[in-house]
Amino acid sequence: MRFIRYIRSLGMRSGVCFALLGLVGVVKVRAELPAQTQAAEIAKWRKTCAGIDPARDPGGWCLAAENLANLLWHEGGGAEAEMLLRRIVERRTKLYGAEHPRTLNSMAYLALYLVRQDSDESERLYRAALSGLEKKLGINHGDTRLVMSNLASMLRRKGDYAGAEPLVRRMLALHEKERGVRDWRTNETVGDLADVLKAKGDYAAAVPLYRRYLDGQKEAIGPDTIEVASTAYDFSIVCEKLNRDDEALALAKEAVEHARKDKSNRPEKLPLFEKRLAELEAAAK
Repeated sequence: MRFIRYIRSLGMRSGVCFALLGLVGVVKVRAELPAQTQAAEIAKWRKTCAGIDPARDPGGWCLAAENLANLLWHEGGGAEAEMLLRRIVERRTKLYGAEHPRTLNSMAYLALYLVRQDSDESERLYRAALSGLEKKLGINHGDTRLVMSNLASMLRRKGDYAGAEPLVRRMLALHEKERGVRDWRTNETVGDLADVLKAKGDYAAAVPLYRRYLDGQKEAIGPDTIEVASTAYDFSIVCEKLNRDDEALALAKEAVEHARKDKSNRPEKLPLFEKRLAELEAAAK
C-alpha cells in the first residue's frame, strides 16, 4: 500500500511512474480480462514491435517493447520480458548515452523485474540508476525518489536492513522538508523507518517512531482500522522486547479493539492479535 501510494504521489509527468504503476496495478485489471483479450493485447504489441525498425526508430521501438514486456511479465512470459527489457537498456544506452534519464529509468525498470527473481543484479542496477538520476535530475525529482524508494524496499526484502536504513532516513527527511511532518506520505515513511529499526533489533530507536506513526495513522484514516491495529501489534512487540510490559499489554489490547471494530471485512489478522493479547495477559498474572 505504501509503495502504490508513493508512486501516485509523484504525479503523472514522470515516465517511470507510468511504467511502475503499470507493473503493480495492471495485474488485477488484466486478471479480470478474458484470456482471449489478454492474448490479443500481446499479439497487438508483438505486431507493433515487429513493424518498427529499431535501427530507424529506436525510441518508438523501445516504447512498444516496454508495453509488450509489461504484458508478458504478467502473463508468465518472464524470459521474453527480461530479454526485451535488456534490449531496451542497450538501445537507449546507444541512443541517449548511459547517463541519460531515459536510459537510467530503463535500468530501474529492469531492476524492478529482477527483484521478483531475487537477482543480485537488481541492486547494482538500482544503485547505478539512483546515482545517475540524482546527478542528472536532482534528489527532488520524482524518478529519483521512486528509485530510492524501490531500492530501499528491495534491500528490506533481502534482509539488508542496515543498507535500507540510510535510504529510508533520507526519504523521511525529504518528505518532512517538502510536505511537512503531518502529511500522510511523511507518516508512511515514518512507519517504514520504524519497521526497519524493529527488524534490525534497534528497539529503543523504534519506539518514538512507532508512537508517531500510530498517532498519525489514527489522524489520517481513523482509529478503528486493521492498519492501525497492525501498527499497535508491531509496537507491542517492540515494547515487550524492551521489557516495557505494561505498554506492550496496553498496545496488544488496542490492536484487538481496533481490529474488532474494523468495518472493511478483513478479519484474517484478528486471531493473531487475540493470541498475542492472551499470552501477555497470562504472563502478567
